[in-house]
Amino acid sequence: MGGKKNEMKFLYGLLILSIGLLPVLMKRPPKKDWLFAYMFNAITNIF
Repeated sequence: MGGKKNEMKFLYGLLILSIGLLPVLMKRPPKKDWLFAYMFNAITNIF
């Protein structure tokens, strides 16, 4: 059970880190296009 709790903490930490880095990545136009393409690919791969 302790391993699952640590995994959840790790995943929450990654989520907070990625949300925190999102505005920094969106400031640069080439990165914004790359990020949009990556997110679109990730969303379409779910289906």
